[in-house]
Amino acid sequence: MRAILVICEGRSDIAFVRRSLIAIAACTEYNNKIGDFPVPFGAIPSVSKVGHISEKGVISRHIETCFGRKTTDDRRLSGAVSLPPPNFDAAILDKDKDSIYLFVNAGGRSQHNSVIELLEDVDSAVDLIGDYQTVLSESMSSTQKSEYYSRRSSTADMMITKYAIVFLLDANNRGIEKTVEDFRGSYYDFFGDLTHIDHADWAKSDRCPVGLYICCNEEGKGALENYIIEMTESTWTDRHNKAFDFIKEHSDPEDRVLKADTNMFKAIIATVGQFNFPGDSLFSVVDDRGKGIPDEQFKTSKDCINLVKFIQDVPWED
Repeated sequence: MRAILVICEGRSDIAFVRRSLIAIAACTEYNNKIGDFPVPFGAIPSVSKVGHISEKGVISRHIETCFGRKTTDDRRLSGAVSLPPPNFDAAILDKDKDSIYLFVNAGGRSQHNSVIELLEDVDSAVDLIGDYQTVLSESMSSTQKSEYYSRRSSTADMMITKYAIVFLLDANNRGIEKTVEDFRGSYYDFFGDLTHIDHADWAKSDRCPVGLYICCNEEGKGALENYIIEMTESTWTDRHNKAFDFIKEHSDPEDRVLKADTNMFKAIIATVGQFNFPGDSLFSVVDDRGKGIPDEQFKTSKDCINLVKFIQDVPWED
């Protein structure tokens, strides 16, 4: 099985990508217990102590480091979203491509040092996959194997053999060129020279394939909200128009909502969302499949279609 880590600036971005993959690529939610995630993200057989089966996987180790808890294998990702970023936020399964998408909330673009620490742990753990396979196939007795698998789900035989990383960033007022330049500099220490990567582009690093996708408008500026606002307007046209009129009428010239289009889009989306999610942010409008933006909007949005095509087009070396 292959893993694709999707690094996003925030939870609304994660919800957007997750729902796009579910709607367009027929992926499914993966909400198993953390210990049941594919090795090495879930519980793994110990390489240092043959037959020992309680070694923590990448996700458990990361959560325990942040929370200081020792029982994370029986928890679910949905209970770990209050962790300080970067943190694992969600996961979905693509059975057709034998892949799992693991979403990481970076908590903004300035957290690259912490993100790199997390990715270094992932890289080290994946490097040991051959050792894990040896422990399972040769070193464990039938009883030990039975005990190991009994703790896991029907996907217990899943083991990550390759992984890729894709970053989803907002251009904002910097524009695409400056965003790409900042990305190259921020992640040089992990990936090495990335001068050959650009927006909507994959590159091969010494560690794994790395992809970069920048959310923007046709002028190369803006953010994910440029995509969401179109879907919001299409779904709730009357409420969208009235929210815009209300904000324009009651805002003062110095209010932040008037400083950038993205701010206005966020305000409109959140205002429209108050009818179904009173008190919530725009995250619920994007995340909720029942009362938020309907699946059909994700299926027909050219932005969603382009994003999904890019994420699935990993340049694996078979």
